[in-house]
Amino acid sequence: MVEIEYKALRDLILKRIDTRDRVMQINATILAGILALSTVRDFSPNLILIYPPISTMLAVIWARNEYNLQLTYLYIRTRLEPTMPGARWEAWRWQQRFRPTKTTSIWHLSFMLKSEFSLFLILQIITIIIGVSIIQGDKLTYMDQILISLDLSSILIITWIAITIQKKLIEVIADEESLPPDTE
Repeated sequence: MVEIEYKALRDLILKRIDTRDRVMQINATILAGILALSTVRDFSPNLILIYPPISTMLAVIWARNEYNLQLTYLYIRTRLEPTMPGARWEAWRWQQRFRPTKTTSIWHLSFMLKSEFSLFLILQIITIIIGVSIIQGDKLTYMDQILISLDLSSILIITWIAITIQKKLIEVIADEESLPPDTE
């Protein structure tokens, strides 16, 4: 019975990884499309500034998926693998990574920089810089000001999401690892 659950969860992990990859591909495609359109003569600089809010929506999807992936890995490592002789992949994988023991800001920064989450953040910053530099010579319109405000808010939202997810994961990991494995 445990083997069936293990297989089902491994299949779920593969589906979630595929979803995560598709979200990153969609993000890259949208950015490429916006940058390509921005090379057209007489384009509106607002076009570039629309990317960060779109990217933030995709980052939310990515983060939710990543959180659920981590919970699945945790469940396999702490609940299933101890009852399955020879199944230790998740435990080994966990030992190979830096494991958080406290809610340190260094771990949050590490998560943001080592994950695909950093791609969302870095691309948003780059597009804001490009958009503002193009607009800089012109007079800022009301729409430009709104979009720049949305863009800066998008960066703050992504940072908040990363920190919140990691705090939740640290809590779940600490609680789960302090319990003995199920012996049904």
